[in-house]
Amino acid sequence: MRLKELVEQWLKTHVGGYRKLAQEVNVSSGTIGNIIAGYPPKNTTALAKFAAYFKVDMASLIGGGQVKEAGRPYQQGPRPSPVADRLLDIAEELDQEEREALLTGPMEIRQHLINQMKIVEKAAAVEKKAMRRRKAAG
Repeated sequence: MRLKELVEQWLKTHVGGYRKLAQEVNVSSGTIGNIIAGYPPKNTTALAKFAAYFKVDMASLIGGGQVKEAGRPYQQGPRPSPVADRLLDIAEELDQEEREALLTGPMEIRQHLINQMKIVEKAAAVEKKAMRRRKAAG
């Protein structure tokens, strides 16, 4: 589903209209009106807010993939890396405010988290190899 379809579906099934959705996503009601008119947000901050709110990836909002009705989104094409999968798992466990901060905060924070996750993943792989060697040796 693209962003316009998600917003239209939300408006049909919830009370409060543009203002309520804008308040929940933390964007202006004008942004909601623009989306309905066929003009999606141009900045990634607003897209990230919608992605966090609707629990989908940003690519699906602009037509780069499909979205499962519940659970993790999936994309047509290559699967995300294990690090990206783990980052999505972490984001799913956060509450709305924390998820929004992760997705819309400074890029340096996300990059630092990804780098730390890669370090942990490499250390786990090295430890797993060492355990196999010890087991084989003894």
